[in-house]
Amino acid sequence: MKATRPIISVSESLQLLLQSGSLWLGEKTSSTDLLSEKNSTQTAAPFLIPEIDLVLDGGLALGQIHEWRSFFLDKSVQTKTLIPPHLILCSLFRNLLQQDSASNSKKVIIWIGKECWPSVHLLNLLCQNLDYDWQRQVLLIDPQSKQERLSAFRSCLSSKAVLATVGDASSFNLIATRQLQFAARTGGGMGILLRREESSGLPAYTKWVVEPALAHPPSSPLKGIRALSSIVSWNLSLLKAPGLTTPQTWEIELEKTGLLLKQKQQLPSIIENRKSHAA
Repeated sequence: MKATRPIISVSESLQLLLQSGSLWLGEKTSSTDLLSEKNSTQTAAPFLIPEIDLVLDGGLALGQIHEWRSFFLDKSVQTKTLIPPHLILCSLFRNLLQQDSASNSKKVIIWIGKECWPSVHLLNLLCQNLDYDWQRQVLLIDPQSKQERLSAFRSCLSSKAVLATVGDASSFNLIATRQLQFAARTGGGMGILLRREESSGLPAYTKWVVEPALAHPPSSPLKGIRALSSIVSWNLSLLKAPGLTTPQTWEIELEKTGLLLKQKQQLPSIIENRKSHAA
């Protein structure tokens, strides 16, 4: 069996492929080659923003699941549309690949659910100037049911050939989430669980809320969704993390080039700097 396209559906053959750790059948590299290599010393994906990485003890931990709430609220009908924080996540994945490319360059990144898939342009940015080919090492899976989505999550997270798994976990309950938590610890990769609603009582190593930093709300739901998918400035709130006693919020934005994040400089600090220079 050869993987001729990066876009596949969930099936028994896919599950067997993932469970065996061989996600690139047809390539010369096998799971045996991968697992025989020296284990990665990287334990987290850094934001490369000192204020955030310090709170997280280096970044977003591998071998764990992380909950991200990111959505567009249509107030006219009170419905929430999932808006995956693609730019933030791809920036984290790129940082991880850059810092430990020898170990991670053969692993795959998986996006589960068509509504969560990133654009081709973003995948090109993710791989720019890196020894990482998204057409071979990024899998886009479109499950047809909740059970297929959960099965895909479990299989992907438990595979040592997977660097990160991202998908909509809005409907997963406590038992399902604990299964994913155990799978991530087994595989050693990172699980990004996207949710629309607050998940009080459900396990996750860290919990985040991402809100676009918009001065004016979109005029219509359709335009709003399109605008949010390409937004480059966010309010990023960390609600839960080991050792965290008080929720933390940062305003971050994308650099003009590439996928590098930075903390947005606030107006008060600019004013204070000008006063000090004038003195």
